[in-house]
Amino acid sequence: ICSPAPNAGAAKRVNASKLLRSPLIFDMEDSLVESRGSEKLPLHKRVCYGVVMELRTPNSNDFSEVKSALRQIGLLKARAQYELYEREMSSTDRTVLICRVEGRFAGIVTIQWHSFYPFFVFFRIPEVTDLNVLPQFRRKGIGERLMRDCERIAKMRGHGQLGLGVGLTADYGSAQRLYIRLGYVPDGNGIYFRS
Repeated sequence: ICSPAPNAGAAKRVNASKLLRSPLIFDMEDSLVESRGSEKLPLHKRVCYGVVMELRTPNSNDFSEVKSALRQIGLLKARAQYELYEREMSSTDRTVLICRVEGRFAGIVTIQWHSFYPFFVFFRIPEVTDLNVLPQFRRKGIGERLMRDCERIAKMRGHGQLGLGVGLTADYGSAQRLYIRLGYVPDGNGIYFRS
């Protein structure tokens, strides 16, 4: 299961497939997630904590900037991963959102509509993967806004739940707190390790 990036202070290579994960689930039935709009997301701006954010689906030019920005904070993701994102966006297997602040890349998140995690597969729960917010843009509501947009999109597609996996090391402490604050809870199946 993919999960959010470690904190900026830990500039090191991360092999997401080798980390222990705690799968979390969010039940959207009782949430206040907006269910209007179309999945083809227009460019839109939001203000959160006084920051004007531009949220949209990326184009192929955005991925080189995303890759470069994430490499600078120690996340060395293969070019093939971004090429996969582009292919899956075209086939509707994945939705990708990026956030820009003052024209600069600030964060990315994806929704994998067909998860590999067995519990999510069985219950047809889409999975949020690869939530990354650059350190200089953290604690400004960007991660929360990206997550809430994922929830809105999943609800528009008829899903009542949304899942994610989060690492269990201290590097993931901020992400763990964010997900719990947003209402995500463990799925009750313990930790998951994909070898």
